[in-house]
Amino acid sequence: MYQNKWLHLLAILSIFGVSAWGGASFYFESFTDNYTKRLEDKIKKFYEKKQDTGPNNNKMQSYLPKMKSVAGFLLFFSFALLVLLGLLRLTVLWK
Repeated sequence: MYQNKWLHLLAILSIFGVSAWGGASFYFESFTDNYTKRLEDKIKKFYEKKQDTGPNNNKMQSYLPKMKSVAGFLLFFSFALLVLLGLLRLTVLWK
């Protein structure tokens, strides 16, 4: 196996891929469980407040995402995309 560099590269990439897949699956499951618990708590609090204050109280606005956070995400995503495209262009020009 060590005499053939392509077979060796394939083995290393396979090991890396399997370990990355396992790590990503663990964190995805962990963060999903955490998010689900927090969301259930917020829903419970929302309905408790709604029962305490009466049927005409509309406090759903506090649970909606803020436009500032969405705009921040879009700004970060566009900046990261520009950086990646710039790096890709540098690697293509460097060859």
